[in-house]
Parts: sequence; C-alpha cells; structure tokens
Amino acid sequence: MVELPYDPNDKDFGWEPLATPKYGENIIVKKSWSATNKTALFDILRQSCIDAVLVCGCITSVCVQHTAFGVFEEGYRTCTLLDTFCQSIFSDIF
Repeated sequence: MVELPYDPNDKDFGWEPLATPKYGENIIVKKSWSATNKTALFDILRQSCIDAVLVCGCITSVCVQHTAFGVFEEGYRTCTLLDTFCQSIFSDIF
C-alpha cells in the first residue's frame, strides 16, 4: 500500500470547507498512519508549550490509534473525544 499525501500547494488541491485551515493554523502532512511518524508535530507542540493533545480523525483502528499511541509514548496527555473519529465500513476486510 502506498499513501500519497495531499499537497496544499498543488493546483488541483482543495480543502473541504469544514477542514480549511484558519488564522495561521499548522498543517501536518503525514506520510504514514500516524501523525507522529517523521513529521514536525512534536516540534510544533514543544514550541507552543502544549502538554495535552486531543486526537481525532479517520479511521479509528488505524490512523487515530497510531497517532494516539505515538503522542502518548512521547509523554503528552492524550485524549480522544467520542464524536471526533469514525471507523470504516470496510474494516472487516482489512
């Protein structure tokens, strides 16, 4: 499986209205299931003096879980909120 990240600078790229970054928000482009693997996430968290992370996204048993584990293992208080993640209807075939 190869996962190609979206490039926000690509001419064909478009943000979904609910996910459009605002007010200088950081964009973390992940190249794996976890947002903690070879990304600038921890540098940004340290520079911003953040000690707790709320993890949300799709798919619960893959990306959300791997990111939550990575954040927790790095020593951050880690939480998921009930209505902020989902599971694929195809999860039973993977």
